[in-house]
Amino acid sequence: MKSVSLVLILVFFFSEVASATTCDLLDGAYVEASDGTYLGFFGAGSASESIANSSGLYGSSAGFNSVRNNVGSYGSNSGVNSANNSVSVSPPKIYTGVQFLGFLSTNTTKTPRVEVESVLSDCSFTSSIPTRVGNDGFLPLSLNATASVSFFGDNKVGYSIDVPETGNLIINIISPDGVNYNVYSSDSALIASVACTVFSGCDKALFSFETDGKDVAIAVNADLVGTYYLVVTKTSDYFSGSGTLTTSFDAIDAAEFDTDGDGTPDQDDAFPNDSSESKDKDLDGVGDNADLFDDDPNESGDYDQDGIGDNADLDDDNDGYADAIDDLPFDAKDHIDTDGDGIGNSSDDDDDGDLLKDFADAFPLDDTKPFHDGLLIFSTSSSTSSVNNVYQSGSQFSVTMTSRSKVNVQLVKLEFTDDTLIAFDSTNNGELLGGDGRIDLGESFGITLTLNASRSPPILFRYFYLNPETGTEEVVQTAFTKAGVDSDLDGVTDRQDAFPRNANLFRDSDADGIDDDADQFPNDRAEYLDSDADDIGDNADNCPGLSNTNQLNTDGDTEGDACDSDDDNDGFTDAEELADGTDPLSRFSCRSGCFSFDVDENLEAQPLTDGLLVIRHLFGFSGDSLTSGAVSSDASRDASDAIASYLTDADSQLDIDGDGESKPLTDGLLLIRYLFGFSGDSLVSGAIGSGAERDTAEEVEAYIKERVPAE
Repeated sequence: MKSVSLVLILVFFFSEVASATTCDLLDGAYVEASDGTYLGFFGAGSASESIANSSGLYGSSAGFNSVRNNVGSYGSNSGVNSANNSVSVSPPKIYTGVQFLGFLSTNTTKTPRVEVESVLSDCSFTSSIPTRVGNDGFLPLSLNATASVSFFGDNKVGYSIDVPETGNLIINIISPDGVNYNVYSSDSALIASVACTVFSGCDKALFSFETDGKDVAIAVNADLVGTYYLVVTKTSDYFSGSGTLTTSFDAIDAAEFDTDGDGTPDQDDAFPNDSSESKDKDLDGVGDNADLFDDDPNESGDYDQDGIGDNADLDDDNDGYADAIDDLPFDAKDHIDTDGDGIGNSSDDDDDGDLLKDFADAFPLDDTKPFHDGLLIFSTSSSTSSVNNVYQSGSQFSVTMTSRSKVNVQLVKLEFTDDTLIAFDSTNNGELLGGDGRIDLGESFGITLTLNASRSPPILFRYFYLNPETGTEEVVQTAFTKAGVDSDLDGVTDRQDAFPRNANLFRDSDADGIDDDADQFPNDRAEYLDSDADDIGDNADNCPGLSNTNQLNTDGDTEGDACDSDDDNDGFTDAEELADGTDPLSRFSCRSGCFSFDVDENLEAQPLTDGLLVIRHLFGFSGDSLTSGAVSSDASRDASDAIASYLTDADSQLDIDGDGESKPLTDGLLLIRYLFGFSGDSLVSGAIGSGAERDTAEEVEAYIKERVPAE
């Protein structure tokens, strides 16, 4: 404990050295929050769920449920359920099997207890999985039997159920609210779970058409025969009452057992737990139904459906960027993901992940700059008494600062002020500034201020630092006020303030980083600006600089027709098509280069080649029967598959008379007659379908003329 002035005492978080016995006891022990949330276990540093794994979900400084995340719910010094809140009422609990070992807490009133960092510093753990099951503390529960469950103290209640043969096991649970039931196999794998809450249906039935409680059904195949462990846990929502467990078991011969109910017995089923699969011809672990290459053990998927398996395909999403240089090889919309968060830059509002939105970031692809005070994050807690809104002696205020800056930040001094905004203590003590006078990426340090004289709020903690880019001295602060923590003193607490470091801004309904007063779409996170005032945000607007409320986009590209110079994307501008007399809204209508009746692509449309190909196609010919003797010697498109695909894609264009159908004895005949030079009645006589849109020779001639190479 250090005294640095006459009016305050600074208390540093302390460690209690763990004994060898404690370390052995904790190895494999798991941790749960008071609401039953699993928080990892004490295990080897390489174990994925280990609290000692600084890169894992439960041991990293950024893990959502990590007790080492000092800005998270379970790791901050202010979270009501946190392991690091010295005044927490409900800190996490430590268990092995069903036995309560103690609290994981810095609150000295909780006993027995250990602290996270001291345990990790003093102990070396080897367990690879949490110790959830075992013989100690578990009561035997027979098959086809009933047991009453009562809840006392901090221990869990555990039952072991021996299942000696294959069959269907059902556990009926009748329980009060606020109790969780988890079923584990002998290797601690979770098999089933039920959380009994107000609406979960765990209570006894009130009507004859209802069933009592909740059933847990387990299909016990040959691999799952053995002992099951049922662990019953009270949560903070439990009030009173006892429960009832009833087991029933229906034995089934192992040779007939069908776990997934797909009609294939397990012994013949390559995927006994997957009802959609039963065979794996190439033995690659992917069922034949899902395997696009069921004869190739090296391939199973084809993301871009190009006929090349994903393993062999050098560009899986077919976006033009080889997988080797594509940050998102299975995302055709994007190939760059600067911050590696799985969101492509085109969709990410913070490309470099520096906690500064791209629109406000002068270096949106550089996470080392610009430096901004949002990278210095505070977590706070307090325990106070006040008289007439004046904090009394003994009131405590705790602050932890964490850096998310990729560059180190030099700290100058720490200052405390009260309502006068004049410092009542200032220090550049290195120990109060992280030990070395700077704060590095991921580094955190906490401090608790205890008043020994009355002070009026706000109580401010102000860190002065040197901006690593400019070298100028700047300040970042947090403040304890009558209403709560209000860092910018704008009258809106940080919990309600979307901009807690800016006294001029506080509302951001859609959390997009834009104050509601400046946001034209305050309830739409994807939008904030409407440059052309058409009520469509610029991000979604296909013509953000030109009003177009209908958003018509004929060719489906990024530009709407209102601002697209080539609406049909046929390679000819709208102006050129209007001059040519072709349709600027049809990609099959242009002088050349888009769809034309020059089917074999030799720059001219001929009756005994192109006309014949069309009429054969409409009669259903394919392969050699489609193309034999009907392709020009100088054709660029001469393969039957290519010609068939071309004509199939252009089916609507082959409907020359516009009756809604493409037919050989109407549309096909009209084309051949036209290409032979027929006109007038000789062109259309007996070749117009019922209800045709184009039923005159002039209309038919004009339609075909637009779709043959220009003379």
